Amino acid sequence: MDLHAITSVRNDWAARSKGPAALAVFDRLVASEADLAALGADNLAELFSALARAPGSAPVAHFEVASALIRQFHADELVGVGLLAALVPGLVGVARSLS
Repeated sequence: MDLHAITSVRNDWAARSKGPAALAVFDRLVASEADLAALGADNLAELFSALARAPGSAPVAHFEVASALIRQFHADELVGVGLLAALVPGLVGVARSLS
């Protein structure tokens, strides 16, 4: 399996999620979605890291966080990149188990 594309997305997310534009996106997301505000994150990277926490250890269920982010997909390209970076490890795991 070629992991270059996955690595590129993760590197892009790591760089852009901490950039100046990310703060404005973060502010819009938490203002628009109560579930995202309830996470208590301080920035965009922390907000998306809620999808990587162990189930039950976050104040909001994974599916509620993912649903809120999908509803806000239109807000900015960073939302899509963040979702892809957050969900790819699980998708790769499913793909491996299917092969």
